[in-house]
Amino acid sequence: MSDKLNFSVPKTKAKQPFIFPVMVVLQVVILAIILTALTVNLVMPAGTGYLPADAQKELAMKLQKQGLAESAVQAWKDYLAVARVSANERAATWYTIGKIYQEAGLYEQALDSFYRSESVFKREDLKDDLSRRIQDSLEMAGRFAALRYELSDRVGLQEKDAGDEVLAEIGTEKITKADIDKRIDEQVDFVISRYAAYMDKDALTKQREELFKYYSGADGQQRMLTQYIQEELLYRKAREEKLAEDAGTRALLRDQERKVLAEQLLTKKKSDLVNITENDLKAYYEAQKGDYIKAGRQQGFDEVKNDLYAKLIEQKEQEVMQKIVDELMKQYNVVIHTSRLKQDTTGQK
Repeated sequence: MSDKLNFSVPKTKAKQPFIFPVMVVLQVVILAIILTALTVNLVMPAGTGYLPADAQKELAMKLQKQGLAESAVQAWKDYLAVARVSANERAATWYTIGKIYQEAGLYEQALDSFYRSESVFKREDLKDDLSRRIQDSLEMAGRFAALRYELSDRVGLQEKDAGDEVLAEIGTEKITKADIDKRIDEQVDFVISRYAAYMDKDALTKQREELFKYYSGADGQQRMLTQYIQEELLYRKAREEKLAEDAGTRALLRDQERKVLAEQLLTKKKSDLVNITENDLKAYYEAQKGDYIKAGRQQGFDEVKNDLYAKLIEQKEQEVMQKIVDELMKQYNVVIHTSRLKQDTTGQK
């Protein structure tokens, strides 16, 4: 062992290149880019055109206003995907989607959306309308078994006025005296609607009272109740069998809609244009006196007043109808090619 001291200077270690800090910075930058890309993809999924939430909402509202149901629904769903909305607004949006589906006749999709709205957040301001729309959609979809359970869960909407007597029940649906009275009123209005515009107030009141007495008697109520139940049962079965989706049925419904609307317009126009007074009836009587001789005796005005009224009404209505049709033919530029109609080959004129 040597006793000499070592006075040599230790060798300095070589400096490491400045690589580690640079790598750390690069990794942070790359991670930030990846996160940004992921965020963009999550917030703005493919198919939305990468619209910001506000623009997406504006697009959905515009499509809905234009009545483009399918596009509007997709736009609202895209809005839910891109927007950071509260549960309250999400529930309202699903409710809106459900309304669009319902108005388009897509009742099962409407039900899905309404139930989603309720599941997300129970909004008190939508509670009653949601319940009503769900029940309407179940009925229109022909899902009466489900409707029965729905009504059981939402008994609050089915409560009737205190003391309202229940006359019959179809499952959980109760048919009350008030329901039948309402149908009687509608029937009375229907019967006298043709003459209501031409009758004076006293005559109209008397006629209404007589009709109401006829329909609201024991026999009348029984007939109305029986009719109510029969129609409801047949309607439900038709819905269950999807008859409303049959092409022939849909064509028939469209045809009936045309006829009903045409008749409603004509009734309105007649009531506006036809006005028969007592003096009109007396003048008509004087002109038609020869038609009212019975057993060699001239019948008086009061004896034949009702018959006069009916005939004069018919005459005036024909005149008004022809006037209306002539005006509409000019308005809509109607041309009838008479020469192209199939000729009668029987020799008859």
